Amino acid sequence: LTYGIYSSINPFVHESFFVIGADVNKENKDIALDEIRKEIKRMRTEPVDETELEIARNHFLGSLQSEVANPFSVTDKIKNIYLNKLSKNYYPHLFKRINSITTKDLLEVGEQYVHEDSLFIATVG
Repeated sequence: LTYGIYSSINPFVHESFFVIGADVNKENKDIALDEIRKEIKRMRTEPVDETELEIARNHFLGSLQSEVANPFSVTDKIKNIYLNKLSKNYYPHLFKRINSITTKDLLEVGEQYVHEDSLFIATVG
């Protein structure tokens, strides 16, 4: 259905936005959008499998660790703390919080922030 799909959360000081992007043939656009809506609904209604959560947790923490692999990336994290007025313990706290997150936590966040009927959809092509 797609040549590639991704999602990301883009945080700002006071708000964030969640993006899903996919490369899809025009003929499959509506099917792909329906499937994306179904997956978003699942984020609110079905608990994530514990194994899947552990894999995602390890991937996130591993990528965060790789983001401080050189002096430039460390400087970027320091800049993030400074510009966003974060605590000096922000990153250690983030690691602890990610390690303690539960499937119930994810359902609660999904219910609060992620709704398939409130998407802004842009298609090109």
